Amino acid sequence: MFTTGSKLLLGGSLASTAAAIVWGATNGGASAWVGVIGLASVALALFLLFGVNYYVRDCNVPAAAPDATTASAAAQRAAHPSAWPLVNAFGVGLIALGAVTKPIVFKAGILVVLAASIEWLVQAWSERASADPAYNASLRKRLLNPLEFPILAAIGGAVLVYSFSRIMLFLSKTSGPIAFIIVGIVIVACATIFALQPTLKRGIVVGICLIGAVGVVSTGAAMAISGQRPIDRHPIVDDDDGAQCRRSAGEVEGSHELEEIEHRSSQSVSNKAAPTARIILEDGKLRAYVVGDPVATDTLTVARSNPSNFLFTNKDDGLYRLTAFAGTEVEEVNGTEVRVDRLTCTTLLDQDGEAMLTVTFPKISKSADPDAPFSLSVPGIDQQITVIVP
Repeated sequence: MFTTGSKLLLGGSLASTAAAIVWGATNGGASAWVGVIGLASVALALFLLFGVNYYVRDCNVPAAAPDATTASAAAQRAAHPSAWPLVNAFGVGLIALGAVTKPIVFKAGILVVLAASIEWLVQAWSERASADPAYNASLRKRLLNPLEFPILAAIGGAVLVYSFSRIMLFLSKTSGPIAFIIVGIVIVACATIFALQPTLKRGIVVGICLIGAVGVVSTGAAMAISGQRPIDRHPIVDDDDGAQCRRSAGEVEGSHELEEIEHRSSQSVSNKAAPTARIILEDGKLRAYVVGDPVATDTLTVARSNPSNFLFTNKDDGLYRLTAFAGTEVEEVNGTEVRVDRLTCTTLLDQDGEAMLTVTFPKISKSADPDAPFSLSVPGIDQQITVIVP
């Protein structure tokens, strides 16, 4: 004898089968096959559900069973309503949105779905673990709190830090430090009050902290939407296609734009650096020392297409830079091929200043113009060190 659920599923499967036959008989071409396959798939799924439901007989419990009112599934208390299905649906929406926008949104959706699914499963299991609601709640806390608290604390801290960074980037360079000091004073004052008043109600403390957190997050969100203040990029020696590498200290002096490029450059190099050779400017002469060889040379041999590190030391009184010439390359400018020198250089160094220059020679030295070989030089010094690239 069929149960009510089995009758409904059997009727739906038979109706789907009949619809597939009628659709295939009355239509032709690709649409007919698509319709028949779709309706046949529905019929197959309903037949499968019918078989399962017929086997379990709608999970009905005979009235004569001795444990009908205690052990049956119908006798168990249903799980409480949960918001996790809604969160899960939100995660699925993020996955769909991220599939057509940004990968970070897609990954966030996967994390939301996983977290919501775990929370939902544990909640449903714990609420039916026993007949004691308090014990069930303790089971859930014992299982999930060690995971929830650190993760939520990390997420909350990251949100606060990001919001505060948006605020600091929105404010000007002069008002930013003032705001930072004021916020610090407020935090220290609130912490002092909490410490001096141990009997202060917990609700008041939580309320003050919540108001502060909401204020920081909302302000950070508003300022992030408005955008950060303009931050000028500090120019470097390569910004003008190597022209700065040809300039000596005398050519740079007096130009605010050119001096800004050299402003506050590093004058020391870590002992952990691994130079290919050491270049020293002393008494107006340029000398090169290969690592491990105490004898100076005016010719260096380096590997092709590998970064070569040159440690430059200025021993003379004045500002000098080390410039590396690695040949020329052809660039297309407005439809015209132009030969451009491949130059790399350090910033201007004071006396006893040091800087590391990393250069990659992409071609062998025989490919260079005989009148312009690969070299290391110092603008303003009529001497150069020839670089050979085998």
